[in-house]
Amino acid sequence: MDVFVQSVELVIAHTWNDDMDIQLINPNGTIVNLVNDRFGSGDNLGVIAGCATKFVLQDGGLALTNTNTNAVTGTWNPEQPLTTLHDASNPNGAWILRVTDDTGGDDGSVRWVKVNLTACPDPVTANNSAAVNNCGGGTFTFNVNVTNDGPTTVDISTNVHGTIHTGVNNGSYAVPATAWGTPVTVTVTSTSIPACTTTLAAITSNDADNVCHAANTYPIPDVACVDIPFCITDPGTALGTDAFVSSVELVIAHTWNDDMDIQLINPNGTIVNLVNDRFGSGDNLGVVGACATKFVLAAGGAALTATNTSAVTGTWTPEQPLSTLHDASDPNGTWILRVCDDTGSDVGDVRFVKVNIVPCESPVAISQIILPDCLNDQYLIEVNLSSLGSSATIDLTNDYDANVVTAGATGTWNVGPFPSGTTVTVTMEATNALCDVTLGAQTYTCPPPNDDCANAIAVACNSITNGNTTTATAEVPLPGFCGTSVTAPGLWYTVVGTGGQMTISLCGSAFDTKLNVYTTPDCATYTCITGNDDAAPPSACAFSLQSEVSFPSTFGTTYHVLVNGFSGATGAFTMEVVCGGDDASLRG
Repeated sequence: MDVFVQSVELVIAHTWNDDMDIQLINPNGTIVNLVNDRFGSGDNLGVIAGCATKFVLQDGGLALTNTNTNAVTGTWNPEQPLTTLHDASNPNGAWILRVTDDTGGDDGSVRWVKVNLTACPDPVTANNSAAVNNCGGGTFTFNVNVTNDGPTTVDISTNVHGTIHTGVNNGSYAVPATAWGTPVTVTVTSTSIPACTTTLAAITSNDADNVCHAANTYPIPDVACVDIPFCITDPGTALGTDAFVSSVELVIAHTWNDDMDIQLINPNGTIVNLVNDRFGSGDNLGVVGACATKFVLAAGGAALTATNTSAVTGTWTPEQPLSTLHDASDPNGTWILRVCDDTGSDVGDVRFVKVNIVPCESPVAISQIILPDCLNDQYLIEVNLSSLGSSATIDLTNDYDANVVTAGATGTWNVGPFPSGTTVTVTMEATNALCDVTLGAQTYTCPPPNDDCANAIAVACNSITNGNTTTATAEVPLPGFCGTSVTAPGLWYTVVGTGGQMTISLCGSAFDTKLNVYTTPDCATYTCITGNDDAAPPSACAFSLQSEVSFPSTFGTTYHVLVNGFSGATGAFTMEVVCGGDDASLRG
């Protein structure tokens, strides 16, 4: 047999359904009883107007009833199986629908009849399971699930492997390993009726990580989840021991970021929540075009936010630490990125995923602070450790000398001392050298000893002093205006008055200088004596950028001289102090 009666459709107008006996006769004369005295005093089989809805007879339908029913629709089981008509005769020719009224008083008319023939009376149904990657071999496998084996049993074949299972019933059947990227189309065929065949949609798989996927390669369905399997091959053997998840990179196209919950699952099944309902109504994580810029999750990143944000890039701290995945299991195998959409109306797709695994975790220093020790003309570097990484201890080494500081805990550790003026780079050396971290170079130069008023250096009359303000620091407190404002860090000197005219000159200095002369009892309050920015005639350096003052001194008075610069200028200078003879009239 190559054709089967699948169903019969009728529309019959009659004022008393119970009066009717209905038969179908094939061209060979074989009769099947369809309906005998059913549906009581009800009127009509099917909807009469326009024959819009039919009364259908099909094996396996509802049981016919004697209940009074009008306009009977739906699918019903005939009095005799439709298979009664399967007598191996030719289906082509004249068929007869016979309707007999067996009781007086009511009549009607046939409005519609259709006999549906099919090549397969019992369709085969099946589906594919999700593909599972064989990370070591570059292949994938999946199962074919037969849910209806049709009239008898089925054979299973593929376009790649040929026939792989014969004469099987309902169940789950493995498809042989197939190379990544190869589409596999499965056909399930009835062994008794070849027409009872179903062909499933092609399935394939690839190693999905570190690839910028085309749109809709991995669609995120509305109010549902998608699992994206991908392989990781790493020299490490145990997560948290010699393999550590350092970061996760993603690019996801989605029109409402807040809809998404994102998880990462290691081969052992341990789950870490990466993102839950973040970035509001913004669209997309990362830059979608060519996956140029990623959305990165790593420890120490910025805090995730609910603020509406589109094309989110940068590095963010995940909902749970990535170290949650460090369960001592083997990192090698199939990992899964799971993206769930938890609210209707918006969808998207995953374009990029990459999990970065490193052999160790690097130590982390949150700061370096200079600790001056200028009494000894040196300084130390305070390193503040927030994590030792995966090392039990780390060595703090430097590029100036061979001294090593071994840190066995987080907190502050002092490295040094180092001579004033030297530049030093500290390295945090982990147990595994791959996780060493070199910190930013540090340098410090101690200011001159006369950087502040209290430590002013005494100079004699009729003397020349060379100095340099380059490493001087700002004055605290800042003296007030005295002939000119103090506008740069400077150095302090004292000179004792002789009672005669005193001249202090910076002629020949290497930068734009200023001079201020004060008297002060405590270096906190200042009395202005004189000051100058640029010397005037008759100075030897008049009209230059150097300074000179001249004033009548009082015998025995200590004058504080501040050498500084114009608008932040610093540099080398030469200071000459010239004192006139004692003038008794100036003593008062």
